[in-house]
Amino acid sequence: MVGQTANRQFVNDSPVTLALLKRIGEHLVDLHGPHDHQSLLSTERQLAMLDAYAGSEPAVASWRETWRTWRGKMQEFEDLQRAENASEQELELLRYQVGEIDSANLKPGEESDLEDRWRRASNATRLLEASGAAVTALSNDDGILDRLTEVQRLVRELEKLDPSVAERVAGLETAVLELQELERSLVEYGEELEIDPKEAATLEERVNLIESLKRKYGPTLVDVIARRDAAATRLDTIENRGEKLEKLSAELAECRAKLDAAGKTLSTARKKAAPKLAKEIASQLKDLGFKQSSFEVPLVSSSEPGPHGFEGVEFQFGPNPGEHLLPL
Repeated sequence: MVGQTANRQFVNDSPVTLALLKRIGEHLVDLHGPHDHQSLLSTERQLAMLDAYAGSEPAVASWRETWRTWRGKMQEFEDLQRAENASEQELELLRYQVGEIDSANLKPGEESDLEDRWRRASNATRLLEASGAAVTALSNDDGILDRLTEVQRLVRELEKLDPSVAERVAGLETAVLELQELERSLVEYGEELEIDPKEAATLEERVNLIESLKRKYGPTLVDVIARRDAAATRLDTIENRGEKLEKLSAELAECRAKLDAAGKTLSTARKKAAPKLAKEIASQLKDLGFKQSSFEVPLVSSSEPGPHGFEGVEFQFGPNPGEHLLPL
């Protein structure tokens, strides 16, 4: 949906420029007035009409694909040429960034596991104390399990006197078994804990290193790794630009040859169709009452290829004899 507020335009709830809105509107709306038909005033639309008349849609599609490939290669070539101006200071910075991040040997997703290990190692003493206290509370004399043993005895006595109470106390045995399993699990956990100050220090150092890199190169570890890859790519481009330029130059020449061939095919079809289209339109104009009017479809050549080929078109019309033909 297209909408507009004061000084702002939106398409599908996204802000757009006036230029883009105009281009979209050309495909959505035709404005009809006493003297004009807006879509006919667009030279791009006129060229599309000529191509449709010539039956050149496949040639146009081939041209556009070839032109996009050529433009991409040209952009890459220009970027490489600009890389020749890279200073030694930039090279040193790129080498430093790649080296610093590589030396950290980062692994995607390691942060979560690393922080868990560091937290566990740095709090090992407290974890051991807490797990030991929990085991004691469960299993010492007059502890929870000891008291539950007395509860079990009393419940069995209840069941003998009143069997209907069995359903009400059915969960007791399960609770006792689960607490016994909890005790065993906590004992094993305590035995697995190791108080190793060196490991805690090593893990803390690793955490601090990653945090330092994140502050310098990105808010997340993924950003840091992406920054390293971008710097490495830029460094490789600069250091090997000569070889890359030579290879890209050959690819460009090949692309340009294909582009010239596609352009020649398209130009030939347009040059053949233009006078025929002009003649047919002139005939239609006479039927509409413009008995002595003139109409031409001149092609405007360009030395450089564009998104539509090596030429454009601009329909010209003269309503009366002797008048200069003018663009629509």
